[in-house]
Amino acid sequence: KAICLAVLGLALGGVCAGAPRIQAQPRGSRGALEPLARRVALRVSRLRGLPQERPLCVREVSPRRLVDFVRARVRTQHEPGAIEREGRMLGHLGLTRRPGDYEAAVLAALEGEISGYYDPEGDCLYLADDGDPADLFPTLAHETVHALQDQHFDLGRLLAHRPGDSDRLQATAAVVEGDASAVARALSEPGGGGVLRPRWVGEMRRALLAPVRSGAGTPLSRHLDRTFAFTYASGLDLVIRAHRRGGGWRGVDALLRSPPSSSEEVLHPRSRGGEPLRIRLPSLQGLGSTSTPVHADTLGELVLGSALREQLGEEEGAAAVAGWGGDLALLFDDCPGPGRTCLVVATAWDHEGRRGEGAASRFAAALSRALESRHGAPAERASDRVVHRLADGSCTFASRRGRTVAYLEGVPCDRARATAGEAHDAALRALGPTASAAGSGRSPGR
Repeated sequence: KAICLAVLGLALGGVCAGAPRIQAQPRGSRGALEPLARRVALRVSRLRGLPQERPLCVREVSPRRLVDFVRARVRTQHEPGAIEREGRMLGHLGLTRRPGDYEAAVLAALEGEISGYYDPEGDCLYLADDGDPADLFPTLAHETVHALQDQHFDLGRLLAHRPGDSDRLQATAAVVEGDASAVARALSEPGGGGVLRPRWVGEMRRALLAPVRSGAGTPLSRHLDRTFAFTYASGLDLVIRAHRRGGGWRGVDALLRSPPSSSEEVLHPRSRGGEPLRIRLPSLQGLGSTSTPVHADTLGELVLGSALREQLGEEEGAAAVAGWGGDLALLFDDCPGPGRTCLVVATAWDHEGRRGEGAASRFAAALSRALESRHGAPAERASDRVVHRLADGSCTFASRRGRTVAYLEGVPCDRARATAGEAHDAALRALGPTASAAGSGRSPGR
């Protein structure tokens, strides 16, 4: 897989945007590499309609150097401890059994996939020196697209990691990778005529999700496979649709100038819903006046859906998160009670049907089933909430209020209801005064 990589896991974000340069020299094993790269760049530029503004630098390095480069990029983009906290957030969602090994597991998965890398800061394209010769042309074409994207749209700006905005970065990454995948595939077809074929999306998605559908691997590896499928296959689908609707590559250029604002917009390109709701909840009095979050992020339809898919299967999990309108996930290290670390998620959902509560109701019901499956015990149910008492004395708590759903993991049982109430209040404030209005579509506050 040619990787400029955008996002893996929840938010190992923007690793193609600015990083220490890889020190490498052209190797003699591919003496014709640079002439080939010039020919590929000319073909890519002509097909893509992006003039080459400066010569393309191409180098070969070992796969280990490529992964070390990614590792350095991740660490320059995140403050100390942020990746570890992100791993714990995914652990609370059931997407990794060993949160402390999160970064190492992601980079290990990446090491087995990476074949090429474009570095905007060094303005150079790097290829793994042990790659299959048959993969050389598509990898060069893919990464050359990234070089041209950088020259015309500034990849460093597009893929810069912004704390708390992972879902938006995931969506931008899908455009960046979908564009490169479309060009590389078109040029690799017999004749290289540049026709974009929708069937490529299904072929790519089936290949990337094959381990998931077979049940192989760990929760984290399956989550990474779903993330790859989103970034590459869903991104390719979005690009092909934009190409058809927007007069060719000008439509794709428009996507790069104004990327989708959420994973939802990539997954449902026919009904782009605009900006997601921004839910704000800086502290939770229900947990105690001194409790403050150590990590905050937007999970989005992609990550919430992956958590449900892990327990309910791919189709049911995907259907459960349709209608996502916005969320805020908060990780606390100072929860009162035995667990000390806990997760609070506030979510808001779109209008559906006459009462406008269908999406939230569907998500709440699916979340209840997923939690029962994951925790392996029947829940305590009331009309508006579901509670699981965990072995350490803390609780998992899920409740719905209108178009909002609150989801808590590891919260003290005696504080769960009050804490969930604050999460609901924050989501309702984001929805605005029309939250209970009948009809379809999204709140005008979006």
